Amino acid sequence: YYTGTAYGVIDIDRIVHTVETKDVDGAKVLAYSDITAAESLLIARDLMYPTVYNHKTKLAAENMVIRATETAIKNNELKTSELISMTDFELIEFLKECNEYSKLMVERYVERKLLKVAFSTSWSELENRRRERILEIGANPKKMSRMEQELCETCDVEDGWIIIDIPPEPKIEELETKIVLNGKVENIENISPLARSLESTFKTRWEMRIYCLPEVREEVRDKAMHMFELISRQERLV
Repeated sequence: YYTGTAYGVIDIDRIVHTVETKDVDGAKVLAYSDITAAESLLIARDLMYPTVYNHKTKLAAENMVIRATETAIKNNELKTSELISMTDFELIEFLKECNEYSKLMVERYVERKLLKVAFSTSWSELENRRRERILEIGANPKKMSRMEQELCETCDVEDGWIIIDIPPEPKIEELETKIVLNGKVENIENISPLARSLESTFKTRWEMRIYCLPEVREEVRDKAMHMFELISRQERLV
């Protein structure tokens, strides 16, 4: 969503044309001589997370459209069978004719009046148990919905206009890329120190955010900080 990134230019032709199929478990593998191209792909993927995949503006826009769509489905205005056949443009135009919440949300999206970050915290800022607790909440839509409703009530904001975004625990599946070295098939992370170092670096890209309307940003931030401080206290009492 208009993040202006220039990352992602890699030697994809070399990777695609040098992939082999080994007899061992039918695994798709790369020759060791192509490890540099594979490393460049991993670096590009790593850099894409803060600049595109996890960019705060992109996620604000994405969450706004998701919530508008979910509300239309819940109100029986949109069927999932219809949704999967729509283009992005068709979906946005459809939502403009739905319930008031969905309509207002997509209108703000189109006009680029996006929700803003009121509160955020990163992987390194959280203690292990607090991090586990937050990840647990993120994996439970009902718990996250209750927290959003509580924040809305506390801040006197209409339901749905505070969005908590908790990504799952970060993992790089590409670190399982297979490389042939001396006739043996190994994961790239076992061969390349560069690839191995990306695993810890990748976790620094994780960030939990709470989005809201710009005019209530400060109040939501203060209430959110208090809410997550209570989570910390609960964990210390366990």
